[in-house]
Amino acid sequence: MANSLYYQALASLLRAEIDWELDTIRVALIDTSLYTPDLDADQYLSDVPSGAIISSALVPNCAVSVTELGAVGDGDDVSFSGLSGATVGGLLVYQSTGNPDTSRLIAWYDEGIGLPVLLSGQTVVIVWDNTDDRIIRLGPCLGSGGS
Repeated sequence: MANSLYYQALASLLRAEIDWELDTIRVALIDTSLYTPDLDADQYLSDVPSGAIISSALVPNCAVSVTELGAVGDGDDVSFSGLSGATVGGLLVYQSTGNPDTSRLIAWYDEGIGLPVLLSGQTVVIVWDNTDDRIIRLGPCLGSGGS
């Protein structure tokens, strides 16, 4: 699977149900032997088996800006330490409400970021893309419009 936004998140962004700058945005380390994303159906954190979530952390200082490739959501890098015994195969970015049944899934990453990682007590730092893509990017793409 490739890095992608969850389709339900795109709908939630259009409905203004996710506010990148004001909501609590978190990232979770995911054991992909216990979870395979369904990008068009999965919507809430409760769609992810709890055993697949190794750990999660706040993405601090989330901000929105515009680049020549579209609107981007960014935030500070995130560190995890003291974890061992699992293999991280994916990263899951989500809007946290404190309730898995209402915490919306936003983005899935499993390529190009040094995954998988076998946790053995080391500090794992998630360094977000500092190019035009950042954490998420909504680009200038339009549908066919109509006939």
